[in-house]
Amino acid sequence: MPVALIRKIEIRNFECFREKHSFDFDDATFFIGINNSGKSSIFRAICTFFGNLDFNSEHLNRTEFRSKKKNSNQCEISITFDLQLIKNKALKQRLLNKNNKHPYLDILVQIVSRGESPEKTYLVFGQKIPEVDLSLTEPDIVQLLHSIHINYIHPQQGTELLEKAQEKLRRRLLDNWGRSSSVSNEYKKIESDWATYRLKANEYLSDLLTDRVKRFWGEGKVTIELPKSLTEVIKISGISFQTDPSSPEIPLTSQGTGVQQSLLYYASYVLDSDRTLRRNAEYHPVWLLEEPESFLHADMIIKLGKDLTSKEWLNNNIQLLTTTHSGLLLASSINPHGHILWNLISKYELKRKYVPKDIDDTSIRDIGRLMGDPNFDVYFYSNYSKVFIEDTAEPLIQSLKTGGIDAKGLGGIGEIRRYLQALSIVITKNIGTSINAKFIIDGDKGKKTVNEFLIDTNMIKEINGFKKYQLQNNIVIIVLPDGESAENLFDEYSSFITSQAHRICDDNLILKETCPSELANVVSHLRKQYVKTAIPTWNKVESELMRDDDCKRLFWNEVKIHKYQISASKLSTITNLLEPS
Repeated sequence: MPVALIRKIEIRNFECFREKHSFDFDDATFFIGINNSGKSSIFRAICTFFGNLDFNSEHLNRTEFRSKKKNSNQCEISITFDLQLIKNKALKQRLLNKNNKHPYLDILVQIVSRGESPEKTYLVFGQKIPEVDLSLTEPDIVQLLHSIHINYIHPQQGTELLEKAQEKLRRRLLDNWGRSSSVSNEYKKIESDWATYRLKANEYLSDLLTDRVKRFWGEGKVTIELPKSLTEVIKISGISFQTDPSSPEIPLTSQGTGVQQSLLYYASYVLDSDRTLRRNAEYHPVWLLEEPESFLHADMIIKLGKDLTSKEWLNNNIQLLTTTHSGLLLASSINPHGHILWNLISKYELKRKYVPKDIDDTSIRDIGRLMGDPNFDVYFYSNYSKVFIEDTAEPLIQSLKTGGIDAKGLGGIGEIRRYLQALSIVITKNIGTSINAKFIIDGDKGKKTVNEFLIDTNMIKEINGFKKYQLQNNIVIIVLPDGESAENLFDEYSSFITSQAHRICDDNLILKETCPSELANVVSHLRKQYVKTAIPTWNKVESELMRDDDCKRLFWNEVKIHKYQISASKLSTITNLLEPS
């Protein structure tokens, strides 16, 4: 079920946004772009709209403000709400009725800078309402706005985030005493004991300080009052973390920044998704995550990206808005079942929107260049758990899919090597990884390009000449039998090559005077070979044909026309080897 109560924001004359600019939101929305492109300004506009950030003249667009034009001292922030996601049926119905049954409600806030006291006016249902009158005029709008809880999370604000987490944990504890009768009874006994102790403690501390004060004020008296309620006394004094059973327990504030951040993200998730903190209340948490990849190890970035857009997180009422410069985080934010949006921002405006599950190869390359990450495509496609193969021939890929293997062609052993190198850098033996990738490569001479990964200690299984290599428990490489390529997976390939050999040679292995134009390259190459070799062989001719790209294209066309399928026995072998060992 969607959770994106906030569907869109429009901003004018706020920070870098001089003209009106619009940005759509979904359950999980990622903003990508170079520094100073406007990503953080969107977050500050959201905070200003909901009152989490005090507005001042510095928030106005400087160029517009200096122009002294009409309304140059006025900014506008409009947010569109999806009324269908309001849980309170009565509130939802009232708002829908006032909005002419339209599911999307626009609320515009106009803020006029007047010294230290800016004037805030709301435009809703076609009428202007000063902020001071809103609660009287439109109590339902106030209830809607108060149901949005903005949680701004910046990696460099670890201490502040820790304090917030401790307070939320304390509230979670106190709000749930009554859920267990045994705990509730224990708490009542402690409260009773505290009432008795408090009176004695008040008297003791008051007398102690009074005795000292009387040295200066003969008749002076000090009275100290400890909190009457035990809930005011209970406080979480600290959070510690132990990386493993053999390591010491260390206060969270003394841990590395990466540990602090990861624990705080997950603590925030546990608390913001906990509906017991606000029983029967309309509650919609919205996270504004500023570059959460900061200080995190690559593997943790991948895990965080997967969690942020997982079904568990997206189904727990938290709407996520995230800025990022990390190709790893962005590529990990792929969930074909989730409502996810990527917004590309450049020079303070939206250049393009992407739905990651529908994105094409060209866009993947463009985003990688924008983020300065040449391996963005590696991380992106690896998250789909595809099987990567050398050849891009569509009939081959389709035949594999028909056989139950979802494959993607990479266009050569050089690209296979790039993928293996990029993934090997991300994967570490001591941490593990959230990326798993499988490769099928030819057993011809090209495999020497990836020999560094095909060492004997990595080979864990062999069936009918097919070899399985496993790297760091996360990367699997299936190598076809020696000398064979993807074309050999089809039983028809051998007879096809023989027929092509007879098209260019007579029965005495003499090259024909005229040859098919589509085989001109291989014939030219063979003529040069014949000069060096007095007695050619059929094996030599067929080997040259197998290496020729034009001949390969002819074969894939035959596969497509005749709908050949991969040999059942070879498909079974590959499927067996792709299974977890």
